[in-house]
Amino acid sequence: MAENRHLQYERFVVAPGEDMKQVADGSMDVVVCTLGGVLFFWEHVAYPRGSQAFMWQQVFEPTWKHIGDGCYLTRETWKDLENAQFSEIQMERQPPPFKWLPVGPHIMGKAVK
Repeated sequence: MAENRHLQYERFVVAPGEDMKQVADGSMDVVVCTLGGVLFFWEHVAYPRGSQAFMWQQVFEPTWKHIGDGCYLTRETWKDLENAQFSEIQMERQPPPFKWLPVGPHIMGKAVK
C-alpha cells in the first residue's frame, strides 16, 4: 500500500471464486484485479446443448463433481461473463486439450471492468 496511497480499500476479501458467500451480490467492483481492472480467464465449458458430447458431460457430471472438487462440466460460463456488465470482453473458444476427457471446450480471454 505504501506505493499506492491513492487507493482506498473499504474491505479486502480473500476467497475462492467458487465460494464468495461472504460477499453480497452486486457489491464488488473487482474480484480479480490486475492493472486496469482486467479479468483474465481460461475455463472449460459445456459443449453445445444437444450435441452428443454435451450428453456425455451430463452423464459424467455427478461423479465429476466429487472427483473434481465441485467442478461442473456443463457450465456455460460465457453467458455469465456476457451478463456481468463488463465494458469489454474478448473471448476465444478453444477445442478441448484431451478429446477423451469430459472437460470440454475452453474459453479464454479477458474482460475489462
